[in-house]
Amino acid sequence: LALSMLLSLIRFRLTQNIISTVFVLYGGAVLLIGLAGLIWLFSGHPAYTNLAFSGGSWGITFGSSGNFTIFGFVILALLGIEVPLNMGVEITNMRAITRYLLWGSIVVMLAYLIGTFGVMMAVPLKDQGNTTAIAEAVQNGFGPAGKVLAAIFDVIIIGVFLFNASVFNYSFGRLLFVSGLDRRLPAAMSKVNANRVPWVAVVVQTIIASVFTAAIYIIGPLVVSGVAPGNLSNLMYYIILAATTLIWILSIAILFVDVIIIRFKYHETFARIQLAPDWVFYLCLVLGLIGSAVGFYATLTAPWVPSLIDTTHWDIWIVTIAGVSLLIGIATYFIGQATIKKDVTDDEIIAKVIGGKKQVLDSH
Repeated sequence: LALSMLLSLIRFRLTQNIISTVFVLYGGAVLLIGLAGLIWLFSGHPAYTNLAFSGGSWGITFGSSGNFTIFGFVILALLGIEVPLNMGVEITNMRAITRYLLWGSIVVMLAYLIGTFGVMMAVPLKDQGNTTAIAEAVQNGFGPAGKVLAAIFDVIIIGVFLFNASVFNYSFGRLLFVSGLDRRLPAAMSKVNANRVPWVAVVVQTIIASVFTAAIYIIGPLVVSGVAPGNLSNLMYYIILAATTLIWILSIAILFVDVIIIRFKYHETFARIQLAPDWVFYLCLVLGLIGSAVGFYATLTAPWVPSLIDTTHWDIWIVTIAGVSLLIGIATYFIGQATIKKDVTDDEIIAKVIGGKKQVLDSH
């Protein structure tokens, strides 16, 4: 976390080049998982998952013991598609947005299908739910070379998690930065360093992430008895992810509603830059709200790790964490509102943030 924070505070172009390199390595790692599944089958081994259309595992089942809840886990990856849009102000080519949303979604879905295929083919059923299943697929699929490739794969995944934290840090730091400028959050959130990075927002996010990490991997195993530390850490990890999914689904649903509100509130401006007919926006609103409702149901209907927790306690935990997070956000908003100085102009706010009026004029 400390290293990801430092990476988020350096010059953005340098961080972006590093992230691009890691992305290529990550793509290779995903292909490695899929290739492991193919090699496993072509080597004469039977698939660990029955994919037969009759009597296989294709059916969708609901309820506390059903598999539909997996959709809640899958949807988290696609919800992350909009994260780079937090950097929208820094985009110079507007076509990059639509191009990214299209191809980004396709790449995420293909990566998920390839990775899932490899795990389903080469990993025993009892291990497929483990966080180490993807590495196990590589080790099993490549035979004698599996251990070496799995070790390389592990190093890549460690790097992915490290730089993934950096991506989220500098991306969501922009949201806190703008909220600080608008005084939706305390003004300190809008402070930037010499590299024009919102350093206060990045540091605050890192501190919050450190608290959760300490609770999951250090405090939890020390306080809770009767549960293996590894199982407890995995359970808390999935609970946090599920709570994040609920919050993210809610935020995405609000985005669909916002488009319609903006259309009516700023009709002339909206019409000037509108890229699709009105019915498309209304259709997206309906589909978006339906998809969000399905995501809520899938996440709450059953635990992602049924061997470690029952549905009732699963729902209590994730709803409580999501609810408390929202309450903290609301409270922080009112704190920010209380610090607003009504007589301060936008130019004065920006000048204070980046260090003087001269820099503001230069930036224009």
